[in-house]
Amino acid sequence: MGQKRSFRMSLQALSAVHVGSGAVFSQLDYVLDGDRVYLLDFDRLLEAAPRGILNDLTADIRTHFEDNIWQGEVKEFFARYDLDWREFVKEEKELVGNIRDQELRRFQHTGGRPYLPGSSLKGALRTAVLYRILSRDKSLREELAGNVKRFGNDKKIQKLLGKNSFRDLFRCLQVGDTGPVETKFASGAVYHLEKEKLGTPLAYEVAEEVRTGFSLGIESKLMETGQIRTEYFDLSPEEISRACNDFAAAAIDYERETLDRVTDPKIRKVKTFYNSLREELEDLGSGEFLLRVGQGSGKVSTSLFLALKDEEGLREEFTGGEGELEVFTFDRENDRHPGQGFTFTEDGKGVAMDGDAEKTAKPGERWLCEVAGEIETMVFVNPVRKLEKGEEVSTEKTSPFYPKTRKLITEGGVGKSPLGWIKVKFGGDKDEEKSFS
Repeated sequence: MGQKRSFRMSLQALSAVHVGSGAVFSQLDYVLDGDRVYLLDFDRLLEAAPRGILNDLTADIRTHFEDNIWQGEVKEFFARYDLDWREFVKEEKELVGNIRDQELRRFQHTGGRPYLPGSSLKGALRTAVLYRILSRDKSLREELAGNVKRFGNDKKIQKLLGKNSFRDLFRCLQVGDTGPVETKFASGAVYHLEKEKLGTPLAYEVAEEVRTGFSLGIESKLMETGQIRTEYFDLSPEEISRACNDFAAAAIDYERETLDRVTDPKIRKVKTFYNSLREELEDLGSGEFLLRVGQGSGKVSTSLFLALKDEEGLREEFTGGEGELEVFTFDRENDRHPGQGFTFTEDGKGVAMDGDAEKTAKPGERWLCEVAGEIETMVFVNPVRKLEKGEEVSTEKTSPFYPKTRKLITEGGVGKSPLGWIKVKFGGDKDEEKSFS
């Protein structure tokens, strides 16, 4: 057998995909005009502005930003200084939905071109493989029960599977970046399952209805050396496809069951999407599989909750306390987010607002909060209600939903689809294999 088996892979986006770069555009960085978004080169604007108005212009900018939101029309701002915004356009994108007054979350780029990183694809493959390993090995699941301290802790799971610098199964799997993809901007929102309503509006640069390719390599010789533990999983195209489709089936069924408990007609299209996706899964051919990648995929699709949720005593540990209510007194200001309160738990963890929180607790205020998530050093909360001095309140609460929110693409004020679903096939067409790797 050769040292490396290489495969051409084709990829098709089945829903909007957003692999974020971390960059965001503020409301002053773009202009909306019809169904187009025009991204502006603001550095060029400052260079081109006449010296006599530069101080007024920068002061005007500071004045019109409130809570990190631009107050007013960007076009009017340019007209006030007799500047044509069209002269400062650096990029133009199609717009789907309404994204007024939102920051735009940028897609991953290289050399000015959007693409899906191989690291994101490999991470999704890893989760699917680990799901298959755990779902078939009861003793391993029981072993995890005494070791996993919080949901989705892949490091502890990998350690139990024999991970170190020489024995990691996934060292044998090499996944390249995709070729360039076309992107557009789309409106989104956080949907609250218990409240049955769309909450925090979002705006993403997304790849939607695209086809591209990437390379996948399996280091066969490395596996044959005995340095890699292979007893848990056969890293072959057939087993990779089965693992991904088993995990996709579990995730799709879980989402369908969850959404069936919600009566809100505004997510009817999302329910229809998952019903169609289940049919797509059943009709897949040889070497085809479904995968979920990028931001908005959610804990169900990016962790091992589905493999471990039924193990005695694990569900509560994995959810990290999500949905629990606690009272916090925010006795200081958050250094990273001025105006937001911050405090510490009794065991020394920092307590801060969750990124999707709809309300803000200010320094010196006492609030009833819902725990949104927890990591080793931090607790992230959604403030529910500000409490008066000396007010007592119950913190007992149970939720039938996990997680309690979903990030959705929206259109016309209703949910359109979830994010992140793709279809992959071993042996893509040659013209689709345009990898940067």
